[in-house]
Amino acid sequence: MTFAPRPNAVRPRRSRHRLTRGRRSRTRGLVLSAAVAVVVVLLLGSACAAYLVWSTSASVTRADGVLRPVPPSVARDTVGGENYLVIGSDSRQGPNGAYGDVEGARSDTTMLAHIAEDGSRVTFVSLPRDSWVDVPACPRGDGTVSEPYRGMLNSAYATGGAACAVDTVQRLTGLRVDHYVEFDFAGFSAVVDALGGVDVAAPDGRAVSDPDSGLEMTAGVNHLDGERALAYVRARHNLGDGSDLGRVERQQRFVAAVAHSAATADKLLDPVVVVDLVKAVAEHTTLDTGTRLTELVGLARAVSTGSARLVLTTAPIATPDYDPEHDEMHGGGRVLLDAEAGDALYHALAQDLPVG
Repeated sequence: MTFAPRPNAVRPRRSRHRLTRGRRSRTRGLVLSAAVAVVVVLLLGSACAAYLVWSTSASVTRADGVLRPVPPSVARDTVGGENYLVIGSDSRQGPNGAYGDVEGARSDTTMLAHIAEDGSRVTFVSLPRDSWVDVPACPRGDGTVSEPYRGMLNSAYATGGAACAVDTVQRLTGLRVDHYVEFDFAGFSAVVDALGGVDVAAPDGRAVSDPDSGLEMTAGVNHLDGERALAYVRARHNLGDGSDLGRVERQQRFVAAVAHSAATADKLLDPVVVVDLVKAVAEHTTLDTGTRLTELVGLARAVSTGSARLVLTTAPIATPDYDPEHDEMHGGGRVLLDAEAGDALYHALAQDLPVG
């Protein structure tokens, strides 16, 4: 099944968004790897967690004006189900400053999660951050509006924040984003530590020593605490082939390891674990104004009990080491998405059909 490429030149509304936090004033905590968000979605699946989520919801950061209609020129006919945009940024604000000194923020990882209308499937589509895409005109924090351009997917967040990331993904896929979820570096580490760590096999079965991320792994299976797990999902240049796609594969393996742990262990029966987990989520989560943490609990229960099938996939790739316009300034290392195969994937999700 093939579909014609869709235009991306429509200018969005000049609306603005702001972040608000209930019961506390705190510097905006931008966010982390989407693998973190998947961890939370998979593991908040108990009655105790549901109560704690309800009681701590007021402390969650809310992003106003993030969700907006998909432009009619790119919108797909949708049968059912809901879509979550799950992203993280490489911001070093607040406690995330411990992970380096980087100006501004970009989305470190991006996943689009589709929940089937009947709750039988949860499909996560990884969108590589180096994907070369059309970024639309976006309102910026200083009141100006950016010019549309072609660039890396993760630059949309740096250009216009969460709203620009949502708009870019909607125009790329033609899918409406119904819910927006973010986490930060410190939150990722806290969530994994609350679980007592996660067992992950070293890539290619070999020992790893990566000075850039600080990741050290022995050959075979390693038990990773929060700091080492963060290094594992973020490592890139000295691990595997050094590509963003390799990093996406490791993040998906990490998600699978967490899902396996949730299905085979009784960690969520321990009230201490549940309390620590929910507090970590509440302190490091950003949601759109219409999404409740309790909605994630229901989703988590479906996945962790096996009543919903979990599918992990990646946006189809045409060229993994793309050199945009043979520009020496950018060089290779970008990702060119496969428009035709992508159309088929996003059409299937819009029609609420199984993929993978």
